[in-house]
Amino acid sequence: CDRGGKEMLACAEACREHKIWGCFSIMERNPDAPDNPFNSGLIFNSKGEELLYYRKLHPWCPVEPWAPGDLGIPVIDGPNGCKLALIICHDGMFPEMARECAYKGAEIMIRTAGYTAPIRHAWKITNQSNAFQNLMVTASVCMSGSDGT
Repeated sequence: CDRGGKEMLACAEACREHKIWGCFSIMERNPDAPDNPFNSGLIFNSKGEELLYYRKLHPWCPVEPWAPGDLGIPVIDGPNGCKLALIICHDGMFPEMARECAYKGAEIMIRTAGYTAPIRHAWKITNQSNAFQNLMVTASVCMSGSDGT
């Protein structure tokens, strides 16, 4: 997928049409390493404008083929005046990630993931500790069921 490609244009249009904010994940084409895409997240506002763009910093090695992100952690003005940050999956296992979000003013840290049932306990305690230790809310969205592996 490309950041400005048809998939992202469709996501932006859905947010605009339904007047909602949306958080989306893409496997972004990496021109420097075609076999190692970026695992990227984007947030669009209710007008369909891209407000946040993030590349996962910590691929789950050696399982994931993603290239490590190179953009840092953005924090944006979210709906109703909140401050939002986004991290992806394994990033949340590192307390420094949540701390960086908090240092940059995030009140809500969204964490998207593709974890499955075997990692449920680590998922729960890392999300709780990230929120507690940084005095912010974590909104954590994970795949349900099995990915077939």
